[in-house]
Amino acid sequence: MGFFAMVLSFLLGIFFTVIGVVRRKQNVLYKLFIVLGITLLIVAVYLARPQ
Repeated sequence: MGFFAMVLSFLLGIFFTVIGVVRRKQNVLYKLFIVLGITLLIVAVYLARPQ
């Protein structure tokens, strides 16, 4: 279960970060996508660490 959560968090983090960076000039919401994407990437790295 943790592996799938890590992979899903990683993929969603990359997706939200890329969408936010590409469209950051259009709306404030896309800047929040960058923050959300980076947060998901940090969560994925945390889940990837050995416990």
